[in-house]
Amino acid sequence: MNPESITIDATSFSDLPPEVHGMVASQLDSYDLSLCVLVSKTWRASFHRYLWRHVAIMMDESDDFDPKLLKLLKANREHVHSLTLFAGYGDVLHSFLELIPLSSNPRLVFPNLYSAEISCEFGESTDQTMAQFLELTGTKWKRLVFNDTSESRYGIDFGPQSIKVLARHAEFLKVFHWSSETGSSDGLVEQLLRSASKLRELSVVGQYRSSGGWLDARKIVEIEWVCLDLEVFQCRIRNIPRPDITRDIGDDPTVVYIEEGTLQESLDLQRQVYTKLAKLTKLRELKLGLVIEVCAPEYQLGDKTCEKQFDCLAMTLDSGLDLLKGLKELRVVGLEDMEIYVEGEREQAWFKEHWPNAKIELGEYFHDQYLE
Repeated sequence: MNPESITIDATSFSDLPPEVHGMVASQLDSYDLSLCVLVSKTWRASFHRYLWRHVAIMMDESDDFDPKLLKLLKANREHVHSLTLFAGYGDVLHSFLELIPLSSNPRLVFPNLYSAEISCEFGESTDQTMAQFLELTGTKWKRLVFNDTSESRYGIDFGPQSIKVLARHAEFLKVFHWSSETGSSDGLVEQLLRSASKLRELSVVGQYRSSGGWLDARKIVEIEWVCLDLEVFQCRIRNIPRPDITRDIGDDPTVVYIEEGTLQESLDLQRQVYTKLAKLTKLRELKLGLVIEVCAPEYQLGDKTCEKQFDCLAMTLDSGLDLLKGLKELRVVGLEDMEIYVEGEREQAWFKEHWPNAKIELGEYFHDQYLE
């Protein structure tokens, strides 16, 4: 229905069935909903719960949580379906949990909450904090998005406590995004691959020097992937031997950077990884690279040359690329800052034949150890 064609008569609106109320409310933004609740008591009764369905709290450096807001949030907690917390400075998640009064059963705090997006500076170790936050819902999480800022001291850590809690929700998750420059994700993605059967988007992104935000190829080929309806997969896959890389890297010999292993071991492992990815036939985005931003504050001269992925899939036909020819829905393939050899005629012809609608993103390529 075209929202512009909807005409509402205030006196007869209460006579309409509840599903019509919901249809109308779904076409309105928060400002319009706030006006609707002021029309009459009847309209307030109809629209009030929709006004609180999506709550976004934005804070800057000078802000603190408004006690009135927290009181209202507590009073309307059963209406909240999604929650966004954003702060350009400060650990807003930890502060939020300190101020929200928890009952003896934390899951009663937000009985219908299924979506959350947290973006802030994490000033404390977050495994316990994350587990506490995940316990706030009385239903099951369907969408979770976590982003830390470059100022975070600890990053977003998913450890034993939070992964255990998340496991109870995994079969209901549809979207999971994790982006952290210093956080840990050890075991997190593996847990989702083996248990999140309804997952549509999986994005786990670390910083190129961080210990988190990537998958160990040897581990993921040993587990059964159940998330076969994935449309977005973004995560580096590493620890693959690449004896085919023989050039010097910067001023160092290749052996300094590549994983040990024979060529046959490398090919066997790569083909096992390709076989896993080949099952994700609904993929629209496959992002295995990670851009090394030369303008980032942590960047050091030579990083673009020496910190790229040397233990990744080669993405060549000889390595098993042809196993991915069934991924016909691909629109984006991200291979930035990976040691790959895809510019040959065979690979280029293969891309045109099997991924005709996909944009292959390689990023900027240059050696920067001598740049001033």
